[in-house]
Amino acid sequence: PGVYGWTELQSSGQPLSDLRFGDFDGNGVTDVLSRSGGHWSISWDARSTWDPVPGHNEDLKDVMIANVDGIPGDDVVRYTVLHPINGMWDYVSGGRGSWTFLTARAWSPKPPWPALRPAQTMRWTLGNFNGLSTASLLEIDLTRRSLIFTKGYTVNTPHSTFAY
Repeated sequence: PGVYGWTELQSSGQPLSDLRFGDFDGNGVTDVLSRSGGHWSISWDARSTWDPVPGHNEDLKDVMIANVDGIPGDDVVRYTVLHPINGMWDYVSGGRGSWTFLTARAWSPKPPWPALRPAQTMRWTLGNFNGLSTASLLEIDLTRRSLIFTKGYTVNTPHSTFAY
């Protein structure tokens, strides 16, 4: 602090709420992901011109950024409701490439679950909840009980026997 001057970063006409930040190339410097003109674009190190990401035009409002696959570089993760009683998470490794299945969650088809539509009320976040080098998925359903999923280590393991 106080040693280096200001560094000019890439500009964007997008509101800050529509930008996503992560180290997508794994070089230790934050990159910026945007959706503009109907497709994703990345500004590498937040300094390069906007580099289009082929094959992606999905909205970024419901995605999260973290390294879930263990490959250097952050990933784009989303949750999709498939049915009122099941949903799934998938990710784009390094912010480029195709969507890859991460995990899924399903509830019993027996009452009262279908009427409660648990997949549509799912809350989730990504973080380091178990000390591993990759991010884990923390999912909390309408019962407020949580499960943790870490790619390659567990299968939606109960995190707590007590509701939050």
